[in-house]
Amino acid sequence: MIIRSSYRVSVLSTPPGDLFIAGLGPGMYGNLPKLVASREGYQGCLASVDLNGRLPDLLNDALFRSGQIERGCEGPSTTCQEDSCANMGICIQQWENYTCDCSMTSYTGTQCNDREY
Repeated sequence: MIIRSSYRVSVLSTPPGDLFIAGLGPGMYGNLPKLVASREGYQGCLASVDLNGRLPDLLNDALFRSGQIERGCEGPSTTCQEDSCANMGICIQQWENYTCDCSMTSYTGTQCNDREY
């Protein structure tokens, strides 16, 4: 499989069987190592997928459909800004919004505004 984006081209070898794009099959997330942060699969946009010169229709060819899958992409409505997180908190972009990682600060709260005592 070749994954093309404006940033990189990667060639992946996969064993025979089902190919899961942007997630795993039903019930497979429980088998992931604990250090794998994502338990919900990919959130975002795919421009195209090339499988040995074939461009599959990801909606019509899917054996399993999970979550919201649709044609077109508008991107996130709320994005990280310079002042999204206070007190040196780190803004982490998610699909619909963002969260602040306050773990390396002495603050808590959704935007690292609450002083930790």
